[in-house]
Amino acid sequence: MARTCVFCDGTPLTKEHTLPKWLKSAFRGDAGSRALHVRGTESTQIQHVADAFNATVKIVCATCNNGWMSGLENGVRSFLPDLINGRAAELTQQDQNALASWCLKTMLMFAGQNKHPTLEMLPLVSRDPAVVTLIDGARWFWHGALCGTDR
Repeated sequence: MARTCVFCDGTPLTKEHTLPKWLKSAFRGDAGSRALHVRGTESTQIQHVADAFNATVKIVCATCNNGWMSGLENGVRSFLPDLINGRAAELTQQDQNALASWCLKTMLMFAGQNKHPTLEMLPLVSRDPAVVTLIDGARWFWHGALCGTDR
């Protein structure tokens, strides 16, 4: 696990929720509130279930966490719950960029939470806050939803 911020190499590290607590209200009942974590290989698999909205990771510094990362959260807060619940939402280009940036940031937090090699495999430029927050039209981001029952 990194001892300096994965984005700027700063310290001290602070805890960041992989999913923001404000997002929990977008889910009905307990849907989305549990996460299954699987680690290891097929023969040495370790599984546990945890509340997805209490999960934190300590891989970012206070400056990033309370600065640009907080700005990303605020940038999607007004429309993300509607998208999660399948309600129509008209997104400006700025909203679309904010959503793509938020998803990339959130993916990196999940990678850090699970100590996934993805975090180390990403080129350093991909973890630069300027790149994470300025996703341009040259990149594609696909958003989808599963509407149905669990198997």
